[in-house]
Amino acid sequence: KINLLGEQVLNFDFYGTTYTEVTVSSDGGVHFDGALALPSTNDTLVYSTWRMILPFWDNLSPDAGGDVYYELTGTEPDRVLTIEWRDIPHYHLTYPYYTSGDASFELKLFETDNAMEFHYQDVEFGDASYDHGVSATVGIQDGTLGHGLERSYNTAVLSNEMAIRYEPCLDDDGDGYADDFCGGDDCDDDDAAINPGATEAACDYIDNDCDGALHEQEVDDDYDNVDECNGDCDDADPALNLDDLDLDGYDTCAGDCDDYDANVFPGN
Repeated sequence: KINLLGEQVLNFDFYGTTYTEVTVSSDGGVHFDGALALPSTNDTLVYSTWRMILPFWDNLSPDAGGDVYYELTGTEPDRVLTIEWRDIPHYHLTYPYYTSGDASFELKLFETDNAMEFHYQDVEFGDASYDHGVSATVGIQDGTLGHGLERSYNTAVLSNEMAIRYEPCLDDDGDGYADDFCGGDDCDDDDAAINPGATEAACDYIDNDCDGALHEQEVDDDYDNVDECNGDCDDADPALNLDDLDLDGYDTCAGDCDDYDANVFPGN
């Protein structure tokens, strides 16, 4: 196992906690749980309480060839930590106990926005039992919070020259509420006036407070095709509306007591 514990690599926020230390495993992942070795047998996510980033969690054999490298580039607060598993075979059950082919892939951690990228140069070991991630776990998790994003588990979904990017849930419009697309509760993260703390406005036909409902005046409660914003004088009575069915210039909201007879209207 490759352990960088104790070296300050960068300030990286992962599920709301900032870390300056990371442990790198030969088996295709990193974690923030001290010097413990990542198990060689992969599992589904969420797996225990580990805090892990897993580009290719599988039973790899760097002792049979290849190596694991890392490099920190840039200047604070815009540094990038790159960790590379280069030309590493997969463990095999029969002699010589490793595959004839090997894999190469990278993990990049970006200090600027706390994003993560998985880059796959070669995911073919020359054995269909291991190629393309068919025996690997790909994803991220903070098991202490019970959160995880599993891209795949024992599924051949990876290909050469493929990349996967993870970004934290952001508040793009700066209103204090994160986008609901990534787990927040802001239903429109491009408009700061729309969020769960906003006041529901009448007659703009927008769900201002993200509660899934329009303002009561924007709803046609009596199903007469007219709501209060459009002049329905009584939205509980479908007989009172703006239709003017007899075309005498008066509708039932204007006091027409017989909207089927053009000779009957107020003032006649």
